[in-house]
Amino acid sequence: MPQSQPAGGHSLWEPLRQPIFRMLWTAQFVSDIGTWAQTVGAQWFLVSASGSAALVALVQTATSLPIVLLALPAGVVADLVDRRRLLIFWQSALFVIAAVLCVAALTGWLTPLGLLSATFLIGVGVAASTPAWQSVQPDVVSLELLPTATTLSSASINIGRSAGPAIGGLVVALAGPGWTFGLNAVSYLAVVTALVRWRTLRPREVGRERFGAAIRTGVNHVRHSPPVRRIVLRAAMWTFPGSAVWALLPILCYRQLHLGSAGYGIVLASLGIGAIIGAFVLAPLRHRIPINRLLAGAGVVFSVVIVGVSLIRVLWVVLVLMTVAGACWIATLSTVNAAAVITLPRWVRARGLGVLWVALQGGTALGAVVWGTLAQHTSAPSAFIAAAAGTLLATATLGRWGLARPIAPQLGVPIPWLSPQWAGKPQQLEGPVDVMIKYSVLPGEVESFTFALRGTRSSRLRGGANRWSVGARDDDPAAFVEHYRMASVRDVEQLNGVRLSVQDAELLTGLASLCQAPPLMTCTVWPD
Repeated sequence: MPQSQPAGGHSLWEPLRQPIFRMLWTAQFVSDIGTWAQTVGAQWFLVSASGSAALVALVQTATSLPIVLLALPAGVVADLVDRRRLLIFWQSALFVIAAVLCVAALTGWLTPLGLLSATFLIGVGVAASTPAWQSVQPDVVSLELLPTATTLSSASINIGRSAGPAIGGLVVALAGPGWTFGLNAVSYLAVVTALVRWRTLRPREVGRERFGAAIRTGVNHVRHSPPVRRIVLRAAMWTFPGSAVWALLPILCYRQLHLGSAGYGIVLASLGIGAIIGAFVLAPLRHRIPINRLLAGAGVVFSVVIVGVSLIRVLWVVLVLMTVAGACWIATLSTVNAAAVITLPRWVRARGLGVLWVALQGGTALGAVVWGTLAQHTSAPSAFIAAAAGTLLATATLGRWGLARPIAPQLGVPIPWLSPQWAGKPQQLEGPVDVMIKYSVLPGEVESFTFALRGTRSSRLRGGANRWSVGARDDDPAAFVEHYRMASVRDVEQLNGVRLSVQDAELLTGLASLCQAPPLMTCTVWPD
């Protein structure tokens, strides 16, 4: 295979030289094959049992909806507990669910409702573990290799998407869909084995937070971080129309191309092959083509391709088009996901990725319902054409909100005056904290200070604050008081540590330079 060279001279395979990353990557690859083999079995079971386009499309909804509901809470949990143990628990649970599903299918007890219910439960396990999987990557590879490692992880998913459907289609043709569920169960065992062998994890900087407050902090960070907010928006607006391919491809193959399960597996495998090719091409392109031009090009080509798939009834042409679609798919999702992993600070990374996965899978779940219903009342080709129009519209709209090249956040130098003076004994209380900072501005600098102070609002809210306000004292126009509330004493203490970025430090240093004396920070803890 070719050795793609991203900027900095690193091979696409460089992260695989790290033993821990190689072990986890291999385990995830095996699991991806099992997952996609089961997807073929599940969809073909429903096609043969009912033939309903809406029911087949619900496989995507049943898989994606749990992620919409649980990805953010799962991200909070991943930020608060040992991620390795969390992953072992959920991968073991997924093994049990897949094994039960296999037994039910082989004994003839499986019904369409039972299959969708089991698929939903598997989606719960995936939702609970995905933010943890995504957020451990910076723990096992260096920062400079992180974009390449993210591309490799996406390639693993898509290699599984290529091999899994082909294997699943063959298994369905030879032995029935029940054995694809058994294959998936075995794949989860491979992941559990790798996780048990993984003994090292860098110490966590973040202490325990309250669950509800941690969710609010994660949402606020994404909401008040423009780069991350744009990443999430682009993810949602891409997957909503793009989900038509995954939701309706079984119906298109069954009714338009008159293929059996093996043929459907081959068509689906062509998507994965395209994604693999895209992974190799993407490594050098990412550093030669501006990120927004790359994403726009992928959106336009993807739209043209799915229109062609909906109208053409020649199998080899469909396979070529699906290969191109797979390359566009990975070009978009890998770029967006890598940007999120790099841009999010470590202390809130899993929560931020949880928000991203809500957007990704929310678009997929809603799109599957919309395109499945449209296909049920019109036709699958009509739904494909409508989805292509939606992709073009999203691409044109998102051109107004471009993504910046992702830059990893760096911790700033602690600021002496940001160490608070406590009213009372904070270690004895667990309630929220009211923070008050007094500024005495230099004569003639009030206007400059007021302008600079506006930037602190987003900075505070990204760091976990809420109820922010600022005002000047009536008796002294040069005296300003900033108020905000933090969820706990620990949150306040982390403001001058793991949550203080270089940009935040520069902003606060600039504010202090406009003052006659260092600002005075006072904190009051309120009991619950």
